[in-house]
Amino acid sequence: MWHIIARQVVLATGAMERGLSFTNNDRPGVMLAGAVRSYVNRYAVAPGESAIVFANNDSGVRTVRDLKSVGLAVRALVDVRSGIDSAVRAELEDTGTQVFDNSVVLRAHGTTQLRGARIAPRGGGQGVDLDCDLLCLSGGHDPRIHLTSHTGVKPVFDNTLGCFLAGDLGDTVSVVGAASGRFDVVTALRTGHDAGREAALRCGFTLVVGQSVPEVTGVSAESASEALWQIAGATEKAFVDLQNDVTVDDVALAVREGFDSVELMKRYTTLGMATDQGKTSNVTGLAILGEQTQRAMADVGTTTFRPPYTPVAIGAFAGDSRGRHFQPIRYSPLHEWAVDLGAEFLEVGLWYRSRYFPKAGEDMAAASEREVLATRRSVGVCDVSTLGKIDIQGPDAGEFLNLLYSNGFKTLQVGKARYGLMLREDGILYDDGTASRLETDRYLMTTTTHNAAGVLAHMEFHHQCVWPGLDVQFCSVTEQWAGLAVAGPRSRELLSCVLPQISLDNDEFPYMAAGEFMLQGMPLRLFRISFSGELGYEINVPAGYARAFADHLMEVGEAFGITPYGSEALDVMRIEKGHVTAKELNGQTTPHDLGLGRMVSQKKDYIGRFLSGRPGMIEANRQRIVGLVPERAGVRLFAGAHLVGPGKSAIAKNNEGFVTSVTYSPALGHWIGLALVNGGEERIGEKMRAIEGLRGMEADVKLVSPLFLDPEGVRLRD
Repeated sequence: MWHIIARQVVLATGAMERGLSFTNNDRPGVMLAGAVRSYVNRYAVAPGESAIVFANNDSGVRTVRDLKSVGLAVRALVDVRSGIDSAVRAELEDTGTQVFDNSVVLRAHGTTQLRGARIAPRGGGQGVDLDCDLLCLSGGHDPRIHLTSHTGVKPVFDNTLGCFLAGDLGDTVSVVGAASGRFDVVTALRTGHDAGREAALRCGFTLVVGQSVPEVTGVSAESASEALWQIAGATEKAFVDLQNDVTVDDVALAVREGFDSVELMKRYTTLGMATDQGKTSNVTGLAILGEQTQRAMADVGTTTFRPPYTPVAIGAFAGDSRGRHFQPIRYSPLHEWAVDLGAEFLEVGLWYRSRYFPKAGEDMAAASEREVLATRRSVGVCDVSTLGKIDIQGPDAGEFLNLLYSNGFKTLQVGKARYGLMLREDGILYDDGTASRLETDRYLMTTTTHNAAGVLAHMEFHHQCVWPGLDVQFCSVTEQWAGLAVAGPRSRELLSCVLPQISLDNDEFPYMAAGEFMLQGMPLRLFRISFSGELGYEINVPAGYARAFADHLMEVGEAFGITPYGSEALDVMRIEKGHVTAKELNGQTTPHDLGLGRMVSQKKDYIGRFLSGRPGMIEANRQRIVGLVPERAGVRLFAGAHLVGPGKSAIAKNNEGFVTSVTYSPALGHWIGLALVNGGEERIGEKMRAIEGLRGMEADVKLVSPLFLDPEGVRLRD
C-alpha cells in the first residue's frame, strides 16, 4: 500500500449513474442504461432482445442509438422531460421506436423475468402497456466525490444539475470532467486539459508549446437533465437500495418513526450499507428523505464518506500471508555459520538471530554464562547483521542527521562515530543507534533491529514533507552488509592479526573511530564501538563475503580462545553495563527517564524538541531508570515485577515503578536488574519490594546505579 503526498492532485474520477424508483423496479431485466451500453459496446453481449429506455437525461437517446446499432429492437424511449428535439424524435420513430416525452414508467411487469412495462404521462392519465425483456434506466449521474469528501470537505448540492459536487478544496486539488458535473465529453476533456496544465505549472514544470484539447467529432451538446427520484403511486415495492432491499416505503417508515436525519435513517433502514456502500442508491434515498420531511437536498445533507472507495476483501489485504508466509523468515548472511557452530535461534522481528551456542549438557543459562565470561576474559564474536544500516549521502547529510537526532551531528568529524537518540514528534524516545561519518558527505546510520524499517520510513516522511529542500539521499543497506561484533580485552590483538594493515592502537584508532578499508580486495568497514561494555569493534563486510570472513576470524581467533556468543549473552552484558534496549525504549520513556538527558540539545532544532520540554516530560517524579540488586544473595529477580515501598500493600495506588530487564550477572555473581522508578536516580540507596503477582514471587531489593560494571568506561577506551 502506497502513501503518496503530492503538491497537486487532479481528480478525474467520473460519475456514477443512478436508477429510478417505481413499482417492481427489481425485476430481472431492469438495468442501468450505462451498464447496458457497456455490455453492448465493450463485451458484445446483448442483455435482451426487446428494450424500453427510461431516462431523465440524454443518456436515454445514447442508449437507444447504441442498442439499434447492434440490431436490437427498442420499443420505446420514455423521457421525463418535455419537448424532445424534433429531429431526434423523427430519427427514432422512423426506426420503429415510440417516443414518450413528459412521461414515466409506472411499473414493471413480470415476476422471475421482466415481461413488459406500463408507461403513463407524468401528470396522470391513461397508461399504455408495452412488452419488453430489457428496461434501461438512467435517473441522472452522481459525481464520484468520495475521495474529496475523505479530506473532510463536505459536498454541496447543485439544484441545476441535481447532484452533489465537491466543496471548496483550495488550490491543491482540482476536480474535472463528470466528477465536477461536466457530463458531456467536450467539456470534460477541456476541464481536464486546463486543470492538468495548471497543476503542472504549480509544480514547476515547463509546458510543451502547442498542446491543445483533443477534438471530438459526432458528439452533440448535452441537454439539461430533470431531477426525478421516484414515481409516485407505487402499489407494490419500489426499491431504492437493491443490494439491501430498502424500499421507498422503508424510508417513509423511518421518518414516521422519528429517524429523519440522514445518519439515523441509514442505520434504521440499512440503506447504503451493502457492498457498494450506497454508490447507486444514497442520493436517491436522501432525496426521498427530503421529500418526506419537506426539506431541500442542501438541508438534508449526506452520510459520512469513508475509505476505501472500492470495497476490498479482507483476504486481499492478507494475500498469501498465511502460515509461515504471514511473517516470512529472514536469515542473517551468517545464519549457516551460526548453524554449523550449534546455535539455538530466537525470532527477533522478522529475523532469526543466534540466541546461544550450547555445548554438550548446557542449557541456555549455562551456555550464555560461559559465553559472557569468555568474552569478558578474552574475546568473543557475535553476529549483529540484523541491525538496521542506512547509507546517507549528499551535501546536506550532516544537517539532516542533526535534525533527526536530539544530540548534535554537524560537528562529527570524518572517521568518527557517534551514539544518537531519535525522538518522536511528541518527545518520546523512538530509537537509538550510531551514525558514522565515512566521508565528508557520507554517513552510515545503524538502528535497532526492530525499528530498522520504521526509522527508514520516518526519515522518508520528514525528508519529503518537512525538509524537502535538503540535498540528501539515503537507502537501506541492511541486507547488503553483514555485521560482526568482536569484543573482549584481547579483541585488539585478534583483529591486529586479521587486519594487519590497520593500526588499531588508541592513538590511531581510538574509541568511537570509524573507517573504510580493503582486505584482499574486499571492502570492509571497521567501527570502534561496543554494546558489551568491553573493548570492542564492529566489522561490516559485504554479505557475500560474510561466511568466509567469519570462518577466517574464528580460525585466527582460536589461538586467543575466541568464543561465539548470542543475543542472550549480549543482553546479559548490556544489562551489566546499564545499556538500554526496547525493554526500556517502550514508547513511554524520554531521554531524561533513561539517564540520557545530556544528549538532548538546547541549541538546535530537531524532531520532538519542543514537546520533549513540556513540564510533564521532565518533572522530577517521572519514572526513571535505576539499577536493582536483591537484598539477599541467591534471590532471583523477574522482569515485569512491580515495585512498592517497604511495608506497603501490593495495590495499584502503591505502585512506584516496574522492573524492565533482569539477568544473572556472571561477573558479579548474583541477579541484577534495570527498573523505571518514580524519582529515579534521586532514590538510589532506598529499599523496595519487587512483586511479581503472576508467579507469586516477591523479593526485597535495593535501588542502585544502573552502571553495574566499569562505570567509568575504562574497558571501552583501553
